[in-house]
Order: sequence, then C-alpha cells, then structure tokens
Amino acid sequence: MTTSIIKKIELQGILVVNDFDTDGNPIRFALLTDDENRYILEPGQKNTDILFGEYNRERVTISGEMRFDGNKNIIDVQEIQILKKAHGNPLVDIL
Repeated sequence: MTTSIIKKIELQGILVVNDFDTDGNPIRFALLTDDENRYILEPGQKNTDILFGEYNRERVTISGEMRFDGNKNIIDVQEIQILKKAHGNPLVDIL
C-alpha cells in the first residue's frame, strides 16, 4: 500500500487522544473536525507532540501536510494553535 502526500492543509477541530500505551498514557492524538472527520496527527519538526497533551480536548487549528494511508487521513503537524479554552464539556462549542 502506498502512502502519498496529498497537500498542505489547515483544519480546525477538537484535539483528542486516539491511542494509549499499555499503561494508559496517550501516545497518539487525532483532530475531530466539525464535519465529523478524524485526522490522525503525527508530530512535526517543532516538537508539536508536547503540545498535543497540553491541548487535549481543546479547540485548535492544525496546519501541516496531509497524507492518505489506507483508509486513514494523517497530518504531519507543522503548527498547532489553540482557539479557545473549553469550560465544562469540551466537545460542545462555547459561544
């Protein structure tokens, strides 16, 4: 199966844990967009993996290169920016 870079992309959504190690620590994150798509996030060149945990369950903007691997959309993250802090239920937009 071939993995290919599709395009540079910028998306907004909620950052969530996508996978845990055997001790229950988050090891992979995903972006859930308003149109209910899930994008697996890979850390980029700026140590964005550290920020993933800090921004877990927050509304963020992610920019990077999107590639398609099998049936997964994967973004190699180059930049992450928090849009607003969530209070209460982070999956509900705060007006």
